[in-house]
Amino acid sequence: MAGDQGGSGPREKLSRGWKAFWAFLVGAAGVVGAVVGVLAYVHQLNTTPVAEATPPSTTPTVEVSSPPLEPPSPTPEPIVRTAERQVNPVDYNGNLRPGYQITETVDGGCALPSSAIYENENAYRCFFDSWVADPCFAFEDGKAVYCIPEPWKPEGVRLNLAEQVAFNGSFQLPRREPSDAWAIEIVDPSDPGVRWFCRLRLGAAEEIGGHGIAFGCGHADGTGSAYALGSLESDEPVWRILFQEKDATEIAKADVATAWY
Repeated sequence: MAGDQGGSGPREKLSRGWKAFWAFLVGAAGVVGAVVGVLAYVHQLNTTPVAEATPPSTTPTVEVSSPPLEPPSPTPEPIVRTAERQVNPVDYNGNLRPGYQITETVDGGCALPSSAIYENENAYRCFFDSWVADPCFAFEDGKAVYCIPEPWKPEGVRLNLAEQVAFNGSFQLPRREPSDAWAIEIVDPSDPGVRWFCRLRLGAAEEIGGHGIAFGCGHADGTGSAYALGSLESDEPVWRILFQEKDATEIAKADVATAWY
């Protein structure tokens, strides 16, 4: 009995053995878990693609912008009636009306009433250098005249006169007839967006296709050449006249947008 007091019994030895065994298993499980984690991480490294660094581009960046869109050409409104314009650049006091500009001043003379404007006491046919100007309107009490080559533009030439002409400030313009028009604006028969500006032809009579040339025409910028033939047809709200562009073979009827007297 005395010898058993200092040692361990069989059950105690067995218990200690089991504890050591379980401790080993727990430790082994931890090591295995760690190994499995390491292997999984290594596997992830081997299977995950590594993005390669893209070298900086040496091609210069060009910013491409769309070209500006050109505004569409305005479509002229259809003509429902020929507009009639009375040309009278001088007021009753003999002064040039506001808006009219003098583009040139020359010396000249006037000997005859206007051939372009009928029955206007203040309109004259005048001369300077080798040019004939008609119509010219007396102003500044007849000491000068204002000559308008194109009534669609508020521009004219001032002629200083050596011999004064008559000026009647109380003159009343008579009612005009279509046949009195000395300038017209024509709509191109083949293209309504194109306009022709025409002046009465004075001088020797000429014909095209049996029709007398009544007006010589061009574009507002001075380009182009065409003719208005015969007489104005004014029975309808929109007047018409025969028209032929220079060097063309056909004669067509064209609408008259504006008439100036």
